[in-house]
Amino acid sequence: MYRRSQSSVRNKLDLSNPVQVRVLRKRLKVSGHQLASAVQTAGNSIAAVRKEIGSRHLQTLSLPK
Repeated sequence: MYRRSQSSVRNKLDLSNPVQVRVLRKRLKVSGHQLASAVQTAGNSIAAVRKEIGSRHLQTLSLPK
C-alpha cells in the first residue's frame, strides 16, 4: 500500500520535494525560478511566499507603460 510521506511541518516549503514544488507552482501560477526567488526573499513559509509573489504580481501590474 502506498503512503504519502508526511512532512514534519505543514506550512513550510521544502524545495527538495518535487511534489510540493509542483503543487505550489501550479497553485500560484509561477515558474520554478520565480518560486525559488520568492523563497530566497521571504523564507520557506508558504504564507510568506504566497504574500511575496502576490506583491510582486501587483508591482508588475502597477508599472506605467
